[in-house]
Amino acid sequence: MQLVSTIITAVILLSIQPAVAKVVNANGDPISPDEIPELEKNALEGDGKAANRLAFNTGRSGKHDYMYWLTVGAEDGDIVDMYNLGVFLKDSEDPEQRLRAAYWLKLAGAHDYKPAEYELRELERKDNPSLPSLPVPNDLLPLPKGTQPNK
Repeated sequence: MQLVSTIITAVILLSIQPAVAKVVNANGDPISPDEIPELEKNALEGDGKAANRLAFNTGRSGKHDYMYWLTVGAEDGDIVDMYNLGVFLKDSEDPEQRLRAAYWLKLAGAHDYKPAEYELRELERKDNPSLPSLPVPNDLLPLPKGTQPNK
């Protein structure tokens, strides 16, 4: 039953576009089927960037889904995956999922990832609406027309 609940939560979370948060892909290049076994091996051995690539190519990345590889990447220490996992879990109705969201957002924020600090405050405001909102970090604001993001 827990597996069904987790799958349903993942499907719902993946179908909802966060209102402000951007999902960040650290390495958006597509992967070929020939790369999948090596990427999976590397990700499972602790390579967060490999897990990130698998997560964002989930339709083409073998037997596991987006949330699986996102979690592996976060566990491997990839700050972007920590943030993305926190963003997807924070809107869950399940208080345990929100606790995990707070954990991942705190961890990403501990690496001075400002968008994670903002999302963590928004999560805290969900349970305590009297908390003041933080200003939206520049990383989450739409870019002015005709400009490119800083790398």
